[in-house]
Amino acid sequence: SMAALRWNHVFSSKLFSDVSISWNGFHSERENITKSIGSVEEIDYHYTVETSNGTKTGISDFNADISFEYTPSRNNMLTFGAQTTRHHFTPGESFVASVSSSEMVKPDYSNGYSSHLYGMESAVFFEDAIKIGSHISTNIGVRATLFNTQGKSYYSIEPRVSGQYIFEDGLSLKAGYSRMSQYVHLLNTGMMSLPTDLWVPITRDIKPVYSDIVSAGVYKSFSNDWTLSVEAYLKELYNVLDYKDGKASLSSPNDWAQTMSSGRGRSKGLEFMIEKKSGKTQGWLSYTLSKSVRWFPDGSINGGKVFPHNFDRRHNLNLSVTHKFSEKLDLNASWSYSSGNMITLPVRVGTIYGFQTQIDQPYAQSRNNYKLPSTHHLDLFVNLKKQKSNGRRIWSFGIYNVYARKNPNIIDPYIDYIVDKDGNVSRPFTVMKVSILTFIPSVNYTFEF
Repeated sequence: SMAALRWNHVFSSKLFSDVSISWNGFHSERENITKSIGSVEEIDYHYTVETSNGTKTGISDFNADISFEYTPSRNNMLTFGAQTTRHHFTPGESFVASVSSSEMVKPDYSNGYSSHLYGMESAVFFEDAIKIGSHISTNIGVRATLFNTQGKSYYSIEPRVSGQYIFEDGLSLKAGYSRMSQYVHLLNTGMMSLPTDLWVPITRDIKPVYSDIVSAGVYKSFSNDWTLSVEAYLKELYNVLDYKDGKASLSSPNDWAQTMSSGRGRSKGLEFMIEKKSGKTQGWLSYTLSKSVRWFPDGSINGGKVFPHNFDRRHNLNLSVTHKFSEKLDLNASWSYSSGNMITLPVRVGTIYGFQTQIDQPYAQSRNNYKLPSTHHLDLFVNLKKQKSNGRRIWSFGIYNVYARKNPNIIDPYIDYIVDKDGNVSRPFTVMKVSILTFIPSVNYTFEF
């Protein structure tokens, strides 16, 4: 859920401001329900007890910011401003409730543990975009950030610079560098079977994540409005967070910080794009070859060895085409392909024996050892437009995933017990892939005035 207010003001032809106040919230809940049925034969009594337990998690932000744009000349534009955000985190709030059909069993009770964390994030920024002649343009800026939580303050200075040189024949070269800091984390277990992701802030013991990014690209414009670009990037990350081995499934709302480890990350990639910007038929084709890895030198995750990140999707291909039949009718078709995410799945099952107990324990030999199937889908949209006396009416009809590709939305690993004819029991680990909403039609009405 979200809400926002925004106000723009023009002071002069060279200066204007943008002020906004916004709030947004996210909430997720997981619940397990068990039912037990019993009886007391001596008094011919039957009863049912239903118990539910689970975890709630969420985040809400209240944000205020102001920015200015000042253009002292045609070749110079200054952007500066400030912003502040108050974060309210609920990494986990456990609850237990029981309902009974009898007064012989306590009818209702609830208890739980609530973990609330707060953070105040503030920043000021300045950027100067300069054109030097008709061939050179640069952007130079800096951002200073401050984050307060649990009585401790963190600050960061984030410089950024980029430059572009344009040749006479439509060829241009561009390069840039920037440093970025992150004070809020999304913790992901690497599994897709349950909504277990948590939004958490840095703490007095957990340092902010920061990264250094460098990029370079070559761009070419052709006379018939075709453009071609090739870009490369490298991103180094420090203090990235992840669950320690064996801790993701054992963490509880009040000890999530003790289950985390801090390490390093690296992402790199090469991006290609060709685009047609004019004519009745327009569109673009893009392809990205990328790699993203993590490693934790303290050995708490994957023995300190490098492993693929959850979102290490090696290949991404996107195609979008729009054809304008007339002023009243146009058609858009888009097709997307992406390699599957990486998740951690057990490779075998072990048994832990206790006093009169026997527990099956899944075992994963390495982190993010399973690659999900690739995903792809075709989407079609038709827009019917008509000019009215007081505006323009647009009807849009669309179909998401036209050929109903069963892309996996949920991955549910489970232990399968198989008994052969001799009575021997085997326990292979099985993965069930679930696809939902594979074919989605849509209708949209818009009126512009």
